Amino acid sequence: MEVTTLEAGYRASSAGGIRRLRLVEATPALTVLDPARFPSPGLAYPGLAANNVLIAAGALVVDWRLLPGMAEFTHDDQYGANGYQTDCLISWEVPHSVALLQWLAKHGARRWVALVVDANDQAYVIGDPANGARLKVNGGTGRKRPDGGKHQFTLAVRLNHPLWLLDDFELLTSYRPEFDLSFDTTFTS
Repeated sequence: MEVTTLEAGYRASSAGGIRRLRLVEATPALTVLDPARFPSPGLAYPGLAANNVLIAAGALVVDWRLLPGMAEFTHDDQYGANGYQTDCLISWEVPHSVALLQWLAKHGARRWVALVVDANDQAYVIGDPANGARLKVNGGTGRKRPDGGKHQFTLAVRLNHPLWLLDDFELLTSYRPEFDLSFDTTFTS
């Protein structure tokens, strides 16, 4: 007999939604080692060690500063004829700005991998370099708009694996774009 105990209701509410959101462009500058193929010691699948998320110099990284309740994350997990699938959706609103419109004109068509921390400090990796999430934006300005002139962002992706649970988001926050991950063996005195 196999008995599994699942705890429910013992954690704080995640009504605050997403606490941290970092988007990394899904390019060769980003490598995520699949925990099914490269399991991390001490982490059960789908756990992913932060040192298995490699962000190289030159990668496009966007950190969104979000207030509590400003963003939410939903996922729909199912197992069917095509295997395991997870549909993920992240949505957030920000006030209208010209700088944001300029950023969208330059980067809106890219695919992204999202690194997310929820209100309970659980971190997720949403998307992967081969299957980046698509960004969609709608919004506008004007007196008759009920939202007061905001942009509504949604980031959506269908994964062929369960959500990857990141063990330590803080290790990834130490990333600096100017840091070079290459190694030089020449030394000068």
